[in-house]
Amino acid sequence: MIRYWDFVIKKLNFNIKTYNLNFKSLNRNFDPYQNNGGLVLAITGNKFCVMASDTRISMGYSIPSRLNLRILKISNLCLLGSSGMISDINILHQKLRNEIFRLKYLNNTELNLNGIVYLTSSLLYSRRFFPFYTFNILTGINELGKASNYTYDAIGSFDCNHASTVGNCQSSAQCIMDYIEERKIPNDRNYKTILQVVSLIKIIFSTLCNKQVDMGDILQLFIVSKKGILVENSILRLD
Repeated sequence: MIRYWDFVIKKLNFNIKTYNLNFKSLNRNFDPYQNNGGLVLAITGNKFCVMASDTRISMGYSIPSRLNLRILKISNLCLLGSSGMISDINILHQKLRNEIFRLKYLNNTELNLNGIVYLTSSLLYSRRFFPFYTFNILTGINELGKASNYTYDAIGSFDCNHASTVGNCQSSAQCIMDYIEERKIPNDRNYKTILQVVSLIKIIFSTLCNKQVDMGDILQLFIVSKKGILVENSILRLD
């Protein structure tokens, strides 16, 4: 019987095709993030802290803006510096500013440094399923006059340390900072002066700007002390 049907199929010239059911997976990659470069650095000393960043925004090998601010003044004793995707940075800064203003209006008092630290963490954690592509440093002085740095990841986990860097060339900046500190500045941060910290930061940025395309233009230095915040601008590489 089988031979009979084989004979019939050959006579009628039926083309029996076999279909492969292993379909290729469709390319459904969705990547809404991009890194716009920049470096943010913060160092604390005895009753003062210094935060610095450059103002260049990069997209690949193009430079859409040379005068973008990455550091947000939260209060007279607290700063937030962010690196990553510039649109997410702007949204995060706006949300944090509005939330602090709302709490100040409701409670008729300003948040202290500890409250701002946990507020920033909860705001980042609330977007954990679609996080802001930002890496942040919060620095400031508490009620006792002690300066502290808090480094955040994208979903709100934070760590308190003396010197912090986020952004491009983070590992290189940290290595340069550790090397210069061990040789030129005493290990006890109580002996560090503002001038020593500022000169160290300028050395780091001038060194890294000569090696990286996505850093440069203007260096912004924010010096926080009990008297308030002092801002200093200096020129970096412009090409």
